[in-house]
Amino acid sequence: MNKVDKFEGVRKVSQKHNFVVLLKNYFLSGTLLYSGMSLLLNGFDKTSLEYSRLGIQNKAYKKIKSKYKKIASQETTLATTSFDDTNVIWFCWLQGIENAPELVKRCYEQMTNLFSEKKIIVITAENYREYTNFPTFIIEKWQKGIISNTHFSDLLRIELLHFHGGTWIDSTVYFSDSDVPTVFFEADIFFFQKLKPGRDGSKVTMSSWFMTVKKKSFIIAKTRELLFTYWEKKNYLVDYYLFHIFFTIACEVYPEEYENVSKYCNSIPHILLLELFSSYDSKRFSEIKGMSSIHKLSYKFSSTDILKQDTFYQELFK
Repeated sequence: MNKVDKFEGVRKVSQKHNFVVLLKNYFLSGTLLYSGMSLLLNGFDKTSLEYSRLGIQNKAYKKIKSKYKKIASQETTLATTSFDDTNVIWFCWLQGIENAPELVKRCYEQMTNLFSEKKIIVITAENYREYTNFPTFIIEKWQKGIISNTHFSDLLRIELLHFHGGTWIDSTVYFSDSDVPTVFFEADIFFFQKLKPGRDGSKVTMSSWFMTVKKKSFIIAKTRELLFTYWEKKNYLVDYYLFHIFFTIACEVYPEEYENVSKYCNSIPHILLLELFSSYDSKRFSEIKGMSSIHKLSYKFSSTDILKQDTFYQELFK
């Protein structure tokens, strides 16, 4: 294995996360020593880093679950207000859609074209108060930068689904067709998950980029309660996937509700992302769209990739 391949995983992680922030998170979650030993034993290539990441996440999950087990076991109260319109899609770009990256704008444009029968609400820093009932400490910590925009969006989705229901769709979800399974928009509660055999060894298996709630949910209410309890006391993020960890705990507290969630794999909607800057091939694009009409993408690309000609990425804008 050459030197570039050996550290491929490190390079990719550094593009996505700030190493200083990662180390700080590992320290705060009590997994720093474990993460160091895991990296030394497994290595630094992409596959080895994934082994380490799963181990670190599982250890963080156990610590957080133990710390919040009392709150998790307490009775949860559902929102007393009734859902007024669950035919809504919640789409968020805090700076306003006009200031969003081109891919986010394209995802929004495609969604509005394909789902004109739905009420699509764009949540921004200017209007979020109209739809939420956040405690003061959440807003203040977000305004001070203690809660980042990324994790504020986690709080937004759980707040909106708790009080209003509907469907939360991340700003980087692209629809190639409106023909999606009915359950995606009509289930009492729906979210994509990591399924077997990929979920083996993973304690945290849910995805939060597409979530539907048509009926008051104890899982949603418990996740909200855990998140608010955490941020009321803490001024730092103990784990990047804190939302997912609390959501997983809530699913374990309410197994009957969780068992009724239709199982759809979260990896298939990522296939287009993996080939986004490959040379465009119409046959391959048809194959990908045949596997899923919903695609989880990203807007965080290098200018070199974006400027490549005749790619799947370029095709999205035609």
